Amino acid sequence: MDTGNLELLLSMETQARLDAQAEREKEQQQQLSEQDSMLAPRPTRIKFELPVTPPRSRSPARLAYPRARPVRSLPDEGLTANAMRHPLPMNNMKPRRAGWRHLFGDREEEELKQAPIPITIGTRVRLKMRPLPTFGYVRFIGAVDFGKGEYIGIELDHGVGNCDGSIDGIRYFDTDPHRGTFAKRRELEAVAE
Repeated sequence: MDTGNLELLLSMETQARLDAQAEREKEQQQQLSEQDSMLAPRPTRIKFELPVTPPRSRSPARLAYPRARPVRSLPDEGLTANAMRHPLPMNNMKPRRAGWRHLFGDREEEELKQAPIPITIGTRVRLKMRPLPTFGYVRFIGAVDFGKGEYIGIELDHGVGNCDGSIDGIRYFDTDPHRGTFAKRRELEAVAE
């Protein structure tokens, strides 16, 4: 064999090896792309939107527009004249400062405290023994089978109650589930609407 044929054979073999290597790399690339497409997340994802929160229904006791509080100011001479008429005792007791409520308090609240509202059916009440302010309307007053003495059935403004007006199959009043509860008179306080 001469040198020209040998170089031709070598170049042909080299070309065949390069072609084979390129083919292998192409196959490997194709396998990797198939694996990536299997593992890759879908290009489109389903998106969920939160439902629109329904507006809160206003209770019948609330006004459409809350009334403004009356603006009050301290009288210029009233406090000093009152202090002169009623001097403090001269013993060693510290004089009590008038609280913020006494100076700026709503006079309507003081009038309500003086004359308690009687609790009858339909009266708006506040449950005193609850950690958060809980209000409702009286729907039942009388004796019950589950306890001694007088109980008052209350339809609550919010669903934080323990019944729907019936206990042990006996219906005392009607309301929605978890909007009713029963309490003793001492656990309630009548409030103005």
